[in-house]
Amino acid sequence: MKLEEFVEKYFECVLKDDFSAFPLHSFFDVFEKTLYPKLALHGMLSFEDYLKCLDRYYNLEELKNFEYTSIHTKKTFTYESILHAVFYPRYKYFSKQNAKKKPMTDMRELYSKLKNRPKTYSELVALLDECIHCVHNSGFLLNFSNIEEVRMKYEEKVRQLSRDPCFGVLTRPAIEHAVKMLLSSFDAIFLDFNAIHELNQDKGYEWVNTTIRETFATFKFRNTDLVGRWFSGDEIVIITLTLDAEPLLNRFIEHCKNRNLSFKHQIFKNVKSFEELNKLISNRTLRGTQ
Repeated sequence: MKLEEFVEKYFECVLKDDFSAFPLHSFFDVFEKTLYPKLALHGMLSFEDYLKCLDRYYNLEELKNFEYTSIHTKKTFTYESILHAVFYPRYKYFSKQNAKKKPMTDMRELYSKLKNRPKTYSELVALLDECIHCVHNSGFLLNFSNIEEVRMKYEEKVRQLSRDPCFGVLTRPAIEHAVKMLLSSFDAIFLDFNAIHELNQDKGYEWVNTTIRETFATFKFRNTDLVGRWFSGDEIVIITLTLDAEPLLNRFIEHCKNRNLSFKHQIFKNVKSFEELNKLISNRTLRGTQ
């Protein structure tokens, strides 16, 4: 596979949140070969590595039998003399200058990880992410012509799949991902809207979806609040980091009254994980028919 194909495959896996089908070691082999000349020619590896990459441009092999004796000084110049008089000072200069640049030192550290790859699946996926986002002096190392187009295409898909098209709130997988990645303790409000099926039959799906979407869109949630659908179409969960779910719920009850919407609800306090939230909601005892 070409690097472009690997990157497309990477974003497909990001979208699914599953890297089990990604050819990790094949990618690492190709990426290591890409990284090697970048580091070697910038003096970030050994002098031997520097010469090995220079050979592509100078054909140093032809100089190995070179020998010249000056008629003035009677000094003999050999292949080794040329290396140390011409190429070694350049190597040392590049090495010293680039050792001060964080992108170059980060690349060298990444190269070391590729040479001594971790064993566990999670560590390999983390290494893959480092490679994809590796930065060179001039930008992303994987900076072929359509990488931004590929990146934007899959980021747009992620955004689309993270947002419920009917209600305009987060999807359940997006809520799960956010809780697992960002939160350590939170309050949650579980809502079960009343008579949604009857409203769908009476007023139509478009009216119901528009009404609920506008209800959430016009309510003043805080930037740290998360709102998403749960399993069925009438179940919503609101997550708040500020551990003050009651005032938020009371405001939302009043907000819904103006739109002739009602729901049963339950508050879960100081929840520690998504798994705990899932269990609490499964064993819920809802209150109210506001």
